[in-house]
Amino acid sequence: MNKPFSYESLYALAEEWAQLCEPPSALQLALGLDSGLYSLKFYSPKWQERWLHIDLSAARPWMVSTISPLPIKKAGPTPVQNFLRAHFVGRRLVQIEVAQKPNRQFRFSFETQVDEAPVYFEWHGFPHGQKLVLFAEK
Repeated sequence: MNKPFSYESLYALAEEWAQLCEPPSALQLALGLDSGLYSLKFYSPKWQERWLHIDLSAARPWMVSTISPLPIKKAGPTPVQNFLRAHFVGRRLVQIEVAQKPNRQFRFSFETQVDEAPVYFEWHGFPHGQKLVLFAEK
């Protein structure tokens, strides 16, 4: 299937992934695999381990949630992986949102302290416009 995500698919995925927020799951591990492929390991007492895999390939970006890691060799550290480890690992995921048309993007928001700036990442899944935007201030 080489078609980009439809909005129906995006909303269905957001509904499925909302289980990571109820109760909030903590991000335990951020791995960089192949070029543009990342795996994030979440944990909650209710769901145990859950993996979110993000692929930023130009022709067909995708995201999927599984109960196990991908059987792909881990790559060396990347700036994205280092940023995720520094600002996101240890935080709990509290909300997942789908942007309105035409963006084809998800926003994953993490818990913050009362006087702390928002911490979130966005996945933009439009073919040839794919990207992962990370936001955290210290």
